[in-house]
Amino acid sequence: MKNKIIIFLVGLLFLGVAVFMYYRGNALSKRCTKEVTATVIEVIEKINSDSDGVSYLYYPKFEYNVRGEKIIKEGSDGSFPSKYVENQKVQLLYNPDKPTEFVVKGEKESLIIPIVFGVLGILMLVGGFISKNE
Repeated sequence: MKNKIIIFLVGLLFLGVAVFMYYRGNALSKRCTKEVTATVIEVIEKINSDSDGVSYLYYPKFEYNVRGEKIIKEGSDGSFPSKYVENQKVQLLYNPDKPTEFVVKGEKESLIIPIVFGVLGILMLVGGFISKNE
């Protein structure tokens, strides 16, 4: 019985994280309504080392102007291989109230992580209900 409760609670936690991540991504997209052309001024390679080995992600650094102010900011979405090259022009949508907050126009917030958390959460919730009593 104790294990069922733990599995159920962990599943509930995973489901909560999935919902939070989904709505956070949607909220950012709704706040970013003004369009600007940015230039990729650098592609930053970040190395992640863990028990599975070494992996690389590439993050673009954008430069753009809003109301005469030059803004330079690294993108939060790394990729392998890099989606961008230096001097590439990219359309961004930025938050008019906070111009350093932006999304790349045409790119949807990645749903992979919220979906994985959601599926795992549902499986654990169901597992908590149907697991045999000990």
